[in-house]
Amino acid sequence: GLSPTTYIDSNTTLVRIYCPVEGMTQTPQWLVDMEPPVADEKFNITPAFLGIRGPFEEGCTTYTCRVKINAFVVEERSEICSGDFAPPTLVVISGPEKVVEGESFSLHCLSNGFPEPTKNWNLRGYELPYYAIDVGN
Repeated sequence: GLSPTTYIDSNTTLVRIYCPVEGMTQTPQWLVDMEPPVADEKFNITPAFLGIRGPFEEGCTTYTCRVKINAFVVEERSEICSGDFAPPTLVVISGPEKVVEGESFSLHCLSNGFPEPTKNWNLRGYELPYYAIDVGN
């Protein structure tokens, strides 16, 4: 079937669906609930993927990739439901109440969302590595 890839951009869900048909030499025809989509602010139709911008309406939608290979028509389908996506939310950040200069400490972050949110730690505008953080003045 089709494998949607999801991105969160400024609290808007962006989904890209790639057509995985082997032997494909032409641009696929995309269908949304068996109707061709119109390229607009919701649908970005490219030779490589179908882009869909949220918000998503309640319920489920069937996306179809149709490709003609020689005399055959090959279709791949995927159903995407509005409940498949949840914007990321920060649940808690925990750490020590006091930090002693020169000593190590740990911070923990718990978040929710689907797909699983990516977590990064930043200090003064710079991303910190996940494994060890040495914070100076």
